This record gives sequence, structure tokens and C-alpha cells, in this order.
Amino acid sequence: MSGIKKLLVGAGLCLVSVAASASQITFDNGLNFQSAGFSVAGDNFGEVHCPSYFTQDTGYCRGLVSGDYTGYMEGVNTITKIGGGAFDFNSVYLTAAWNHNLTVQINGLVNGVVKYATTITGLNDDFSTLYTFDYLGITSLQVITSGGVDAGTPGGGRHVALDNVVLDGVPATAQVPVPGSLALVGLGMGLGYLRRRAG
Repeated sequence: MSGIKKLLVGAGLCLVSVAASASQITFDNGLNFQSAGFSVAGDNFGEVHCPSYFTQDTGYCRGLVSGDYTGYMEGVNTITKIGGGAFDFNSVYLTAAWNHNLTVQINGLVNGVVKYATTITGLNDDFSTLYTFDYLGITSLQVITSGGVDAGTPGGGRHVALDNVVLDGVPATAQVPVPGSLALVGLGMGLGYLRRRAG
């Protein structure tokens, strides 16, 4: 088989191992947990716009990483994949919304049993901090907020602001077909190489 024929066959059958596309939830333009394929249940959760009367001088706005919206949770809240199944929890930006020195417990569970547990203490409302978790193959993610002292903001409570939450609903590595445009680029590069070699 000639080099060109081999290249064409290879391009037609090419499969690559790639990192799965993670869902980054920014809470902007309707991109929230539900639109990304996840559900949240618990005490208190949602999203807020910054600035607004009760968020402009709080951790909600000071903790923005992208856009004008941030998510929040207070008390005990649980995230699961819509329809069930395992997922990965990779990272999140956190800011105390109202109270200084907030405590946030984040548990990764598999079928109701805690597999991962992280306690964050001393979270403040001055700026957001990126936390990396890499909780792999969990079936639910539990976020529990507690403690803290009033920071003198327009409101009060144990709310934590979240932004750019990265969840990954499929295995970390998957066999997927190369998109047609990438296959054509690869084919073009291969043909160029063969021409140079022949010349």
C-alpha cells in the first residue's frame, strides 16, 4: 500500500484519546447546574447578579471570576447528575458572601458513602480563591457551610459564593472520533510531508 493510501486510511479511521470536555459553570448567560446536566437539592442555593442593592459591597461581587453572575449555597446542599451516574468534581472559586471566617465542608460521595472530604476554614468575603479537588467518580457532591462572623455587609448569613465550578460528567479519558476539520488538517500535513520526502 502506498504512503498516500495509508495516510488516507489512517485519517479515515483515526481515533484519539482526549480529555473529556469538562462543564465549567459560570452562572452567566443561563449556564448553571441544571443547564450543565446537574441538579441541586438542599437548604438554600441559587444565583445572584452583581451589582445589585444587596450584593454590591459583599463577597458575592468581590468574588466574581467571570461575568456578572455568581452562584451561592447556604446550609447543606447536594449536587447530583440529572438521571444519575458518576461524575468528577475538579475545581471551584469560593468566597464568603456575608460572614468572615466561614467554614465550608465539601464531601464527594459514592452511592451515599463519603469517599472524599475537605474542610475549608477561614474563608473571607474580600476575594475569591481557587480550590482544586479532583474528586473522581462520585455520584453526589455535598456542600455544607457553617460559622463565620458578621463582616458588616448589607446582609448576613453562612452563604458561600461559587464561580467557575468545573464538573466533568464523563470519564476523564474517552475514545472519540477526530472531528472532520482536524482530520483534514492532519491529512494536509501528511501530504505535505510526503511531497517533501518525494522531492
